[in-house]
Amino acid sequence: MNDNRKLHAYKEARKQVEHLRSLLADYTGSCKPYDGVPTGAWLEGVTGANQELIDIRTQLETALENLSVARLSLNQQNLDEDILEEEKYTTVNLGVLLEGGKDRDWFRTVLSHDPSLDYIIDPGSVERFFDYIIHLGKQGKRVKWLVLMGHGSRAHAQIGRLMPSDIDICAARKILSRYQELYDNTLNEIASLEKQLEEADNEDEKKGLTQQLDNLQIDVGNYEENIHHYSKKVERLESLTEAMAKDAIIGLLNCYPAGNPAGRQMMRNLGKVFLEKRGGRVVGCDGLILILQHKPLITWITGAEDINLLPLGTMREIIVRPFRCGVPCLHFERYGYCDNRKSSDGGPCWRHR
Repeated sequence: MNDNRKLHAYKEARKQVEHLRSLLADYTGSCKPYDGVPTGAWLEGVTGANQELIDIRTQLETALENLSVARLSLNQQNLDEDILEEEKYTTVNLGVLLEGGKDRDWFRTVLSHDPSLDYIIDPGSVERFFDYIIHLGKQGKRVKWLVLMGHGSRAHAQIGRLMPSDIDICAARKILSRYQELYDNTLNEIASLEKQLEEADNEDEKKGLTQQLDNLQIDVGNYEENIHHYSKKVERLESLTEAMAKDAIIGLLNCYPAGNPAGRQMMRNLGKVFLEKRGGRVVGCDGLILILQHKPLITWITGAEDINLLPLGTMREIIVRPFRCGVPCLHFERYGYCDNRKSSDGGPCWRHR
């Protein structure tokens, strides 16, 4: 059965189940097959109605079995497609030096002595780091293990030169939306003032309106610059997930990446930006990290026994499931970020609209 036929079979099976549930609800007040019939639903002894109810329930049980088979078939097809999709690409392990201070050479030595890393880069800036990841994706490569190395801090979140604001895509989208709103409102205000200027007779009034228009034109120019800046930032951040392999791992080789709420939020944002499409996990420590030997770093990230790092704290990880809503739940301390699937338009789930 080809792909379209499997999807069509699933939709038809689901439609049949919904139809039979609706018929069952008309009889019993419930769409569940085994709920009882409310008293007075029909006259006692009317066997025709009872038999019709039995027939609907039997048909519904069969339809549910058919739906299950159709769903399993469609899921297997999607799994096969994922495997074929992954086989098209070469997976690589990447080490990234994000430190620009006095320990830069030592960090570079640690990364370069790890034979499990296919590439080591010292991008010099966060933007070049992002562009390199995107470039790998365009070359047909996908990053399976990503080691980010740089100094950390207990007082505030950072991975070397990578700061929380650099990967906070939600904040960037909100700022972009705000500047776009200000831009549109200012253009409307300019149109209104221009109309007032045409109708003005008093020279002083004209002078005042002209000055207001000049100020607003300056604002428009500033808004355009910010819209351009944040549009490129959002576009760059949205492109990163394309270059990551399925179930990729991001290892934060720095001190205190999970040592405070801001750091843990930064880990979540890293997962959201890099791992949203194909899932994976972000691994970091809430204390100091001591490097006992130069190689290999990947053993620590993947949880192998031959650990070469001594974490003076608890190892923490953020699990990312593909295409999840990610909006903070109402009772955030208990539930964290929403794990429902995103809406079809790419926005939050129906609960967080």
